[in-house]
Amino acid sequence: MSQITTEEIKKLFALARLPLDENLIATRQKDMEEILGYVASLSVLDTSAAKEVHGGVDFLNAFRIDEVKPASSGERDGIIKSFPTSEADLNKVLGIMEK
Repeated sequence: MSQITTEEIKKLFALARLPLDENLIATRQKDMEEILGYVASLSVLDTSAAKEVHGGVDFLNAFRIDEVKPASSGERDGIIKSFPTSEADLNKVLGIMEK
């Protein structure tokens, strides 16, 4: 396991634009060394039978046809009740643009 220096920790945090408390540098050094030690331990695994993957998972987007379906009276009443203000069958929403 390689030793991570204080300067390397400071540089990593600066590159990641993360705040680094001077009191926690030793803790972050220990954490990084443990992570690198774990990654190094993976090198003993036999990956010769592993399939090579490019671009993540192979799957096809499943699109459905949009269908207009009327809501049941219970669903409709629930939707109307969920709005903060409503008038008759109209639900009032906040405007997104100011005049």
